[in-house]
Amino acid sequence: MKHLVPVTLLSLWLFTPGHARGNSVESTYCGDVMYQSTFTVDEPVCVFGDIDYTCPQGYVNLPGGYLYVVPHGAAPFSGVYIDLYSVGLGYAGDFYDVQVMTPPLTPGDYDLVIDEHCDGVFNTDDVRHDCAFRVVGDPPSLTCAETPDGGYSPEDPGISSGSLCRGTCGGDCHENACTTHSETSTCNYDPSSNYHLTCTYSTMECGSHAGCREHDDCYDACATAGESWECWRGCDLECISNFGVINCGRWAFGHGPYDSQIQYASGTGSTMGEGSCSGTGACTW
Repeated sequence: MKHLVPVTLLSLWLFTPGHARGNSVESTYCGDVMYQSTFTVDEPVCVFGDIDYTCPQGYVNLPGGYLYVVPHGAAPFSGVYIDLYSVGLGYAGDFYDVQVMTPPLTPGDYDLVIDEHCDGVFNTDDVRHDCAFRVVGDPPSLTCAETPDGGYSPEDPGISSGSLCRGTCGGDCHENACTTHSETSTCNYDPSSNYHLTCTYSTMECGSHAGCREHDDCYDACATAGESWECWRGCDLECISNFGVINCGRWAFGHGPYDSQIQYASGTGSTMGEGSCSGTGACTW
């Protein structure tokens, strides 16, 4: 280091990844100098680092600065600061084990900022460590919706017959009527814990017609009522009576004509993660 310290501390700072770089600030567990990025709401947060510039402090001409902890993306010099002169800086500006947050903590992502000149004006001499650390609470009870936003219908509506893709021409999600699309995902963020849940879905688009929708509704009503094949046969005859045998025959095998397309989705999995959903300004480690 740039100043004399006891041998054991010198060894710790020189040979661990957490020893301070010039003009820097890092978060750590209190009593340690190893960088840590995640803390729980009941853990104190400490920092270590090094500053190079000087704040006006009377006749004393030593490195100094004001240290701020701010929510990620907030104004650089907001909130209460710690005057680094008061924490026992080394001769060359090193500091360590400085507590900056006391439990209980508020979940969120935080930046560390040092006003090197103590003038309240952020410039190139000052230090801002974006996404310095994260605070999380207990994992929440987040759940995935049956379908994502965007007008999707469930591939499996959970009806008594077990049939799929209701309203599509052909049985279930018939390959002649349906085209598989790319997987999509949604994300639900819980700020009270600083966790998010990413839900993934398979999607498809299928050809539909009023005749197919009426036929499916009729079949589903038969299943709900516990009726036999005679009820289903009545549905077939009704289709033929309303739309003709040729159209009903084509629809039975998933062919057109169609009057619309229906989008379907089915959940394929979910992942719980720390921090907010990915996007502009989000912190990732």
